[in-house]
Amino acid sequence: MSPAAKKPKASPSSRKAPASKSGASKAAKSAKAAKKKTTSKKTTSKKTTSRKTTAAKTAAAKTTAKSTGKKVSKKPTPAKAATKTKAAPKTAPKAARKTATKSPSKSPAAKPSVKTPVKTPAVAEVPAQVVAKPAAKPAPAPPKPKRKRAPKTILAEARENLDRIYGPITLPETVNTLEKAVYLVLREGGTELTTTKAMKALKAEFVDWNEVRVSRSSELARLMSGTSKVAGIRRFHERSTRLREMIDQIYGDRNETSLEFILEEKPKGQLEYLEDFDDLGLHNAYALVQWLSEKETLVLVSTEMAEAASTLGILETAAVGKAKKALNDMCKNHIDRVSLVAHLHKLGELEYREWPSAMKEMMN
Repeated sequence: MSPAAKKPKASPSSRKAPASKSGASKAAKSAKAAKKKTTSKKTTSKKTTSRKTTAAKTAAAKTTAKSTGKKVSKKPTPAKAATKTKAAPKTAPKAARKTATKSPSKSPAAKPSVKTPVKTPAVAEVPAQVVAKPAAKPAPAPPKPKRKRAPKTILAEARENLDRIYGPITLPETVNTLEKAVYLVLREGGTELTTTKAMKALKAEFVDWNEVRVSRSSELARLMSGTSKVAGIRRFHERSTRLREMIDQIYGDRNETSLEFILEEKPKGQLEYLEDFDDLGLHNAYALVQWLSEKETLVLVSTEMAEAASTLGILETAAVGKAKKALNDMCKNHIDRVSLVAHLHKLGELEYREWPSAMKEMMN
């Protein structure tokens, strides 16, 4: 055997080399394992910390909710959220209804449902005033008399009814013009007998008309009624008040209780002065002027008289000129003329719907 063929013996150091390599690999493995443990511990601690933080936040939210009275919604984990998202189509309508009923202001604005507009016919707007205040119906015109009768017959029937309604006029003997005016006021609403008694009581109890002026209306009513009963006194109370006020107005104008000065005036001048006395009445003013006239004819005929006579069927026209002549021809004496002027003018002052029922019945 040659020396080259002989294998040299390994030195101790070279023998130990494989052992050192195996030790290094073991050390590396142990280091990696330690790193993994450390990493897993850190991950575990982070998860624990995040869970603690989430629990703390949830507890704090619950505490806030208790104090404020609001509900706290729990946020689902990603896995659970994914699960709920899949099942959303089934539960979405109920959730939407709850959200709409509980907090409509916080819910997202839903798209309004589009409805097809219904076409309605155009209506012209009417002002509120026209609707609230409809046009007043015109007063019905008085019916024309169905039966044709003689004008004198109609006038006689009308005179009888008007005497009963407004009081008869008999033209008693009087001392002066004021006494005539007093009589025309007292006869309204009474009878010939009650009017005559009232006139006699006033003349017997009082010295003059000035004493009547300063007396109380209740005292005058008791004296003229001739009774202590309340019902009888009440019937004269309105007339006694008118009488007292009329005399007081004359006294205020003339500083005396007299109307004799109007005798110097013509009928129109007399009427102009007397028509200012509301307590006398315009119908009585016309009657007094007719009473004072010495002519055997109608002195003055008002429009009211002519219209009332035409409505009753006494006249064919309401023209004042023609009415004056026609009515005058129907009167027999002075009393008829005074009575006709007073009654027809009083009736003409009223609208047809205000006429007494007895006068309306004459139209049928």
